[in-house]
Amino acid sequence: MGTNKLYAEYYHRRMDQKIAETIMAKGQPDTLTDGELSLDTEPLTKAPIARPVSAWVRYNTVPVRVDAFAVAWTDFAFALRLEAPDGEHRTWVWASAVRGPDRTNMCARLVEPVEFLRGSIAFIGLLICAGHSLCK
Repeated sequence: MGTNKLYAEYYHRRMDQKIAETIMAKGQPDTLTDGELSLDTEPLTKAPIARPVSAWVRYNTVPVRVDAFAVAWTDFAFALRLEAPDGEHRTWVWASAVRGPDRTNMCARLVEPVEFLRGSIAFIGLLICAGHSLCK
C-alpha cells in the first residue's frame, strides 16, 4: 500500500506542531542568564511593534522550532514572546537561533528619528544602520 504524497507535507507539519505543543505545555522555556545578556553593557532595542520571527527555543533542554514575536534585541540576543498551549511565554535566545522575514530592520543601532512627507501626511521613521552584523 502506498502513501498519500499529496497530503504528506501537511501531516508532517501537523505532527511537528503537535510535538512542539506537547513539549511547550510542560513548562516555561529556558532563557539566557543576566550574565549572558550583558544588558548593562550591550545596547538594547525595544520594538515599537513586535516583529514576527521563527526561532529555536529550548524547553528543559529540548529544542523546539516556534513562531514567535521579537519584542527586543541586542547585538547577540533576542527577547521573544510566543503563544503556547498554556498561555504566553517570554524568553531570551541567542540571535543565531532567530530567523525573520526581514532581519535588516532588526538592527540594534537605530540612528535617529526622521520626519518626512508623503503627500500631505507627515511620517516619523527611523534611520536603520546598514553596516551592522545583523543587517547583513
